[in-house]
Amino acid sequence: MSRIVGRSAAGHTWDPLVVERLANGLTVVIKEDHTAPLAVTDVWFGVGSRQESETQSGMAHFLEHVLFKGTATRGPGRIAAEIEAFGGRTNAGTSVDYTHYYIACESRQIGKALDIHADVFRHSTLAPEAIEAERSVILEEIKRAQDTPTRVLWDTLGAAVFAGHPYDRPTLGRPETVRDTITPAAMREFFSTWYVPGNMVIVVVGDVRPAEIVDQVRALYDDLPARLPPAVALTAAPPPSTRRVVRREMPVDRGYLQLAWKTVPHARFEEAIGLDLVGVVAGTGRTSRLSVALKEKTALVSQISAGQLTLVDDGLFLVRAEFDPGEEERVIAAIQAELARLRDEPIPAAELEKARDYLETLYLRSVETAEGKSEVLGNAAVRAALDEEKRVLELIRTYPAERVQELAQRFLSGEGHALAILGPAGRASHGGAPTSGAASAPTGAASPPTGAGVGAPASGQDSARASAQAADAADATAAHAPATAAGPAARSRLEASFPVAASASGQPAAGPAQAEAPVQGPAAGSPFRPEIRTARLANGLRVILAQVPGTGLVGACLAIDAGSRRDPPDRTGLSNLTGEMLLKGTARREGLHTLWDLESIGAEIGHAAEPDLLRLGLSAPARRAAEALEILADVTFGPTFPAAAFEIERRQVLARLRALPDNMFENTWRLFHETLYGSHPYGNHALGRVADVERLTPADLAAFHAEGFDPARMVLALVGDLNPDTALAEIERQFGGHRPPAAARGPAAHSFPAPTPPAACRRAHDRRWKAQAMVCLGWLGPGIGHPDYVPMKVLSAICGGGMGARLFQKVRNQAGLAYMAQAVFPTRLAGGPFCAIIGTDPGAVGRVCDLVLAEIDDLTSSGPTEEERERAVAYLGGQFALDHAASLRQAHFLAWFEWLGVGFGYDRLYPDLLRAVTTADLQRAARTWLTPERAVLAVTGPDQATPRGSST
Repeated sequence: MSRIVGRSAAGHTWDPLVVERLANGLTVVIKEDHTAPLAVTDVWFGVGSRQESETQSGMAHFLEHVLFKGTATRGPGRIAAEIEAFGGRTNAGTSVDYTHYYIACESRQIGKALDIHADVFRHSTLAPEAIEAERSVILEEIKRAQDTPTRVLWDTLGAAVFAGHPYDRPTLGRPETVRDTITPAAMREFFSTWYVPGNMVIVVVGDVRPAEIVDQVRALYDDLPARLPPAVALTAAPPPSTRRVVRREMPVDRGYLQLAWKTVPHARFEEAIGLDLVGVVAGTGRTSRLSVALKEKTALVSQISAGQLTLVDDGLFLVRAEFDPGEEERVIAAIQAELARLRDEPIPAAELEKARDYLETLYLRSVETAEGKSEVLGNAAVRAALDEEKRVLELIRTYPAERVQELAQRFLSGEGHALAILGPAGRASHGGAPTSGAASAPTGAASPPTGAGVGAPASGQDSARASAQAADAADATAAHAPATAAGPAARSRLEASFPVAASASGQPAAGPAQAEAPVQGPAAGSPFRPEIRTARLANGLRVILAQVPGTGLVGACLAIDAGSRRDPPDRTGLSNLTGEMLLKGTARREGLHTLWDLESIGAEIGHAAEPDLLRLGLSAPARRAAEALEILADVTFGPTFPAAAFEIERRQVLARLRALPDNMFENTWRLFHETLYGSHPYGNHALGRVADVERLTPADLAAFHAEGFDPARMVLALVGDLNPDTALAEIERQFGGHRPPAAARGPAAHSFPAPTPPAACRRAHDRRWKAQAMVCLGWLGPGIGHPDYVPMKVLSAICGGGMGARLFQKVRNQAGLAYMAQAVFPTRLAGGPFCAIIGTDPGAVGRVCDLVLAEIDDLTSSGPTEEERERAVAYLGGQFALDHAASLRQAHFLAWFEWLGVGFGYDRLYPDLLRAVTTADLQRAARTWLTPERAVLAVTGPDQATPRGSST
């Protein structure tokens, strides 16, 4: 098999890495990376909830919120507005061990970012009025956590397994301490104690000159007096002699568990890496032992993962699962059986080699972008562990097999040290009586990030942004992305895949693959906007190629005319289930061999049944790209839809459908779409309806595949560390021989009826007992080809894009009614939803709706200001650039735009279209689409969440 890697495919290295320590103790870490004209400054402090006293619970997180509320020279709201005005992205996170703050931007703006951070950390006013305003916001954040099963479960487990150590408290804090005992004076004392040069690391990564960065940091901080933080000597409590079993009941439909063994802290670095490998074998990836035994073969669980969580004072090996509550006993027994086999039987050499390849690739993905690199470096530098971080990849490759086995035997003995179970009311306890006290305390700490691996618990503003990204398919979606980080790569950010779909104009060309001229875009030849090569194969498949050297990775997106809008009215969920089954057997590979072959080369394929298309995303090491492309072609054109695997996958989908109400955002987003679109296919959830999925058959999937998987209706984009000529030849070899199926829909398949706006206001309320209410209030907007599409994008940013947006300022900062207050406008081919998304107290729903409608009324009657337009355009342009940092994301955007009919060149045209929008365009679009009489309101929450007296 040919190799398609570029010249620099040797892979990742941290060298050269510049590390400077100022005379006052402040550390500067700089990683030069010219892959893209982007840069990140990420400032880390060695303080988290670990350093809090009982009466200060939540202080570190509270301070993280308040620091950016104003300085002596930048008033309230100005910091975020200034960052967003130059297209930057800013956020922060608080963990049990650290707090960090970052700004990502175009590299030419990194000086401004450094200056803003210095102003914040040196001159934040910590004004009492800002503290009081943010107090109510954090209390709403805690309520939101109390409605999230995985967060409640993490708090429950932490209280049991870390009893007597500060790790046993929620990072968000307890409601009573946030409400009553955290005073402005106490916050200023906490700040002056811990935010000192000797406890501070500034990480800068990207397209920068290290000498210039060091000079600027010296100019900004050199006059600070040298200070060290207080020494905190905390010792982890010994493992309990018997397993602690704790149970929580919530109004949920699914069962959730976390099972923990105490392991090693950061100081035992090499053992932690070995446990990362144990975690991959046990429960990271779809061919891990727990996944195969409990999910892929039996559907006993709908989600399961395992891995090492390494902290400063302690460590845990965690197993997490989601399941039918009636299967609790079987799930626990099956987990114990698989872990006993891992302890008692030698790990086959091929399985351990697969684990090494998989973990190595996950690490490479985690450090592909400047933001990823800064997070990994900051996490290491704040612990003085940069030298260890440089050895991670080497240790993954060389860690002795016998020591991996020995670690499993030593640390995973018995039934575990703590088991936390969460489920609906009325379930009996397993293995002991329910406990009370600390384990039942009010919740609030963010859980480790969900996904393939286990990461350090963190809280902060990242989760709110993630909700909006998941909603706004024009800018980001995380659904069915290739799996994310594990072990050392498992930081707080997840690798997200981006919807990039393809256009279906034109007919297949005759003859062999026809290469087209390279496209010279506005930034042709630059590393970030690489030269694009296109071709059309004889079967009509359109190919887009771009070389991004130096990453050691490739990302591919295959866009297919088989989205959920193609589901028959009585067979909703057909597109999604077809996508699920692509990896469950082909003519060449039976059963789980496809997944094994993928993970054996460190590659992953994920699918997303989006409204307009079915998207397959591939991520692979560049050195194994040819093998990965062969597997992608095989699953695309050769699935067999075996009956036994079909039954298991259908059970998995039905379990996910039944779990939807447990997720406040997802449930309300589904309800909003059903109410807005009615009988139009856009109103269907991608997973389908329970009754429809229950009646689907393998024959339905085979027919759907035959109709929709036509190469002439597909676009394949491949981006990364590759040689374009060799890559095109490999694509021709793997994809060129497949012909349009006899049942293919034909060239007119791309068109379908557009949705119509509601004739009057519509409301829907899913009444559930929750601490919060989730609100989606919105309208039907235009499709991507409409002249108002780009103005509506700008309007969504003015309303709720970023911290300088109207809803963030009015609903969150001024009224203190919400933690999350955003607006999104996901892209659709025929008409997208423009929606405000707000989580608030159930009694405040009417007031929140009135605030949203007041802003919409102002936009239609008076229009936005020029300053608002400029901020929104810069914000959108900056996010768009930052969202292209990874090869996989670039591939998704290219294929997505091509498939939607605007052409892959739209990827470079979009920023110019944003800048061309005027305030008159915005007011006209608002008057056209955002009329109050056509508003749609969807709410999930208790009875009192029904708005009374509201304009809606």
